[in-house]
Amino acid sequence: MSQRREGPARQAADAFIAADVLLRHLRRGGAAGLPPVTAAQWTAVAEEAIRQKIAPLAWRRLMLGPARQILPEPVQQQLRDLYMRSAFRNTLLLREAADIAARLTGRGVPILFLKGVHLAADSYAEPALRSMADIDLMVPRDRLAEVDRMFVSWGWGPLPRPDIEAFCRRYPHIAPLHRDGSFPVEVHYSIERPTSPFAIDAHDLWDRARTIDLLGVPVRVLSTEDLLLHLCLHASYHHRFDRAPLKCLLDVAAVADRHEGEIDWALLGERAAAWGASRFAWCTLRLARDLLDAAVPEGALDPLSHEQADDDVIRVARQYIVTPPIPLPVAYKELRETHGVRERLAWFTRSLFLPPHRMRQVYHLRRGSPLVWPFYLLRPFDLLIRRGLLMLRVALRTPALKPTLERERSRDRINAWVDRADARTRTAAAASAERAGGNGAGM
Repeated sequence: MSQRREGPARQAADAFIAADVLLRHLRRGGAAGLPPVTAAQWTAVAEEAIRQKIAPLAWRRLMLGPARQILPEPVQQQLRDLYMRSAFRNTLLLREAADIAARLTGRGVPILFLKGVHLAADSYAEPALRSMADIDLMVPRDRLAEVDRMFVSWGWGPLPRPDIEAFCRRYPHIAPLHRDGSFPVEVHYSIERPTSPFAIDAHDLWDRARTIDLLGVPVRVLSTEDLLLHLCLHASYHHRFDRAPLKCLLDVAAVADRHEGEIDWALLGERAAAWGASRFAWCTLRLARDLLDAAVPEGALDPLSHEQADDDVIRVARQYIVTPPIPLPVAYKELRETHGVRERLAWFTRSLFLPPHRMRQVYHLRRGSPLVWPFYLLRPFDLLIRRGLLMLRVALRTPALKPTLERERSRDRINAWVDRADARTRTAAAASAERAGGNGAGM
């Protein structure tokens, strides 16, 4: 009994040590030394790297540091396999991206690669180190229908294709394209949704684009300053430092390190202000520098306006990003999303009086069995036994749940910060548009 009670707490402690060990190896200077690490904690290091979607990079960094001599063989093999798989997959993906680029430019369509392809081909030391799920590229808005027809003629789908104008009123790209044996493709016309509060002119992105080599094919990508701002918005505004946050920050660090001494930080600040993205850029770049020692020099962030609330969210997000999640029971998650007595009573009623088909599933009764009705009498006692202990643990803040509950509160604070900053950005953008309209009317 004692071991079972201590199990969750021990796992939580191992997860925190693992996160610290992983972060030491991800910093630009590498890990100079390590605390004693158990086999269970090394396993947790691999699990955290996989959760953060950075397993190939973690393997490379671990092999370059003091862990090389002490990393257990099963963990080393697991990470090595993921690295090799990433190397193989990314080789195929970049080859397909180069082929698509050659086809489209051969038909006179300008293209510009975004995020994954750009980063893997130009920012990371080798393509295998940056995991990718699809190919993101951008074309001029007035070429979207033409490009969509081209992909369909090459065997991509699904068919029928959604109406492009209707789809693009909600998304910055046409409906994703798929083909057996190929990687998914998203054809963008912008780097932000049309409902976004940020004032990003796609024409300016094209004018500032630079050219890189992609397997012998010259392709265009975002300027370095535009790329950094795009990555900052992706990490903070869209993902709220929640979905693989270390991967997002490592992207920022990879670009800053790759172009150290070349980035015009004053220009980046001006552009962030013009986009209405200063606070998001400031927070993301600060976190990349604080956690990963990214090459963001002193004074580089001075042109980015920010407020006291942004300093507070840095502290919260820094801890949140490196705190491994410990899954909460579904019942607690559902309950914490309710507000007020009425919502909570409704949640309890729904939990208590499930539909008959769900009751049969929960209690493993055959389909149509009339025995389901007596189980409604047993249901309150069943819930009390199963969920009462959970609620008691939550109320008492037991050691196993305490880190998770604190992490949930941190997530709520980050979400509230993004929502407030978003609302203020939208208000400022609306005011700017109104002033511009007034000036135009006066002319």
